[in-house]
Amino acid sequence: MLRHVETPRDIVDYLEELLQGRFWLVGRTKSTDTPHEELPYSLRAILRSFTIAVKDADADSPQLNTFRQSMAQLIATIGDSQFLESSSSRSEDGADGILDPSEYEQERFLHRLLGDPHKHPPEDGCSDFDTFSARATVIALAAAANGVNMIVRCVTASGKKETLFKAKDSIKGVGHVFTFTLWLVPPPTAVAEMLRQVNTREDFESRKPISGPLPILGGIVEVSRIVAKQIDCQHTAEEVVALWTKAVEIGSGCTWEADFAPHRDHNSLRCKISDSWFLSNASVPADLTDLANAYFQAPRSDPRHLLARKAGSILHATLGYSNYDSFPLDRFRKTMDFILVALFTGCIGALASNAQDRLSFYGWTGRTTELLGNAESIVYPGLPLNTIILTVARMWGG
Repeated sequence: MLRHVETPRDIVDYLEELLQGRFWLVGRTKSTDTPHEELPYSLRAILRSFTIAVKDADADSPQLNTFRQSMAQLIATIGDSQFLESSSSRSEDGADGILDPSEYEQERFLHRLLGDPHKHPPEDGCSDFDTFSARATVIALAAAANGVNMIVRCVTASGKKETLFKAKDSIKGVGHVFTFTLWLVPPPTAVAEMLRQVNTREDFESRKPISGPLPILGGIVEVSRIVAKQIDCQHTAEEVVALWTKAVEIGSGCTWEADFAPHRDHNSLRCKISDSWFLSNASVPADLTDLANAYFQAPRSDPRHLLARKAGSILHATLGYSNYDSFPLDRFRKTMDFILVALFTGCIGALASNAQDRLSFYGWTGRTTELLGNAESIVYPGLPLNTIILTVARMWGG
């Protein structure tokens, strides 16, 4: 199951702990209880080769295809759940929030799944496993795809229960059916209390936390849909795809320039878009120009107005409204936010690869607020190289 969600290096760490008798998930002693002999360092290379061989052998398996289909449904169901993000926040000492999307929850799920289902039956009103962790859900889907008799479901923001996976045996009622529920809304009292009690226990060794959203793996349709949902861009699915496509296309034709800018006590190399590219806007109606000029609350000389007018020209080229006076201001601002994220994606893509068709498949983990802030900086003062590299990784690297 871990081969779907962990890197080979992390899987090797798990295998070493298993060989040393420190793997707590299968009931072994904790590493602090008794001393353990260190394994030969050369064994890591053997374990890594074994791990990579297993992953390669699984590349075209029916299990992996089933897992990918379930993952696509999970990502579409989650979208941008504000409850998932807020309830998953947690300080280093674990005092804030209920649970976090870290290896703690992943280990808790594996411990419950591999244990005796009759030893710890679910409490009234609870599933075999309830969680706020999307990453634990990924492992549950991997387990289900590999033959575990279970039902994986998600309670959405509307309160609706979406079944992400249902084993064939569960329909026939053969054996114990493990039920797994991901909550995207505040759960009932019984579930919430159970989760709070779990969070105060010290059953698991702490590991490095894994934070951040799940990667959105897909093309223009999938990414534009999720970004529009995050921003609350109030357009039809067709309009969203058209706006994204046009903005990325325009952005990919930008001209970048680099210069050294003062930063604290030294000069820093920064990259920004040439002013001449912003000035090559298509003609737009005067009422739309007025709306674009008011998008940034800044003096008239602020260079960010060039970016807003560029986004406005994309809006007009795509939607082609004859009049913008009646365009609701809140809806206009959210549309501009969406266009700026897409435009910024195209601009970054121009640096990432000369072959734009290679960037049509995303591994998206970008946060819209962060991307909007970076989009403003491509006009002035520019972006440092480390930000550009990190942005590329978050757009296409997962």
